[in-house]
This record gives sequence, C-alpha cells and structure tokens, in this order.
Amino acid sequence: MKKVLILLLFTAATNSCKPQSNEFSLIGKWQAVESSSSDGAKSSKHKITNGEIFMFELNNIVTDKSGNIGKYSFQDEKLHIELANQHRYYLLYYEKDNPKRIFLNPVTSDYQIICDEGCAFVYEKVN
Repeated sequence: MKKVLILLLFTAATNSCKPQSNEFSLIGKWQAVESSSSDGAKSSKHKITNGEIFMFELNNIVTDKSGNIGKYSFQDEKLHIELANQHRYYLLYYEKDNPKRIFLNPVTSDYQIICDEGCAFVYEKVN
C-alpha cells in the first residue's frame, strides 16, 4: 500500500510539472514564416525564408534577429514593440488548437487597421 501511495504521489507531481501543450504564451522565440494579403478580389500567401525573429522574454524584454534589445507590451490582442527607437503596433491572434503559431496584423499607434482588405505576418514558435 505504501508503494502504491508513493507511486501515485510521484505520478501526480510529475504530471503537474508538464507544461500544457495548448496554452498560449508569447514568451519565447518566434520567426516569421508567411505573409498574407488581399487586394479585395484575390488573397495571396507567401512563404518567408529566413524571416524576422523576435525573442520575447520576461519583464517585457524583446530582442530581434540583429540583437537589438527593446521593450514590448501585450494586453488583450494589442502588441506594441519598441526596438531601436522604432515603434511597431500589431493586433495579435492565434488559433486555440495551435498556440505555437501567431498572426500579427500591422495597425496604427491607436490600433486602427492599416490594410483595408487584410494583411498579416505569420510567426511560428521555434523553441
């Protein structure tokens, strides 16, 4: 009985430490893999090779592919990235079934949509 109890406690402790595979976290390394756009009549998607990289860290630190370090804020769907005195604003979306893939839609500083017909950059988590 004692061995069974120890085994159950060990199993519970081990399972509680495993990260949930379907939980979204912006923290990590993300790389652009695709862009999409539309002209109103026709939508198009383009694969991106060796795309832009963002590394989001705790304490709102972000680093880009060139090693520039900056700050970011993320609340609700609004993402603001400040790198090398450049401000970027996006609406960020992800699929509930695949939280390791995000869609960044460029917007103005007051989060108004820039592309009337829709445009987005698709990033995948690489770690």
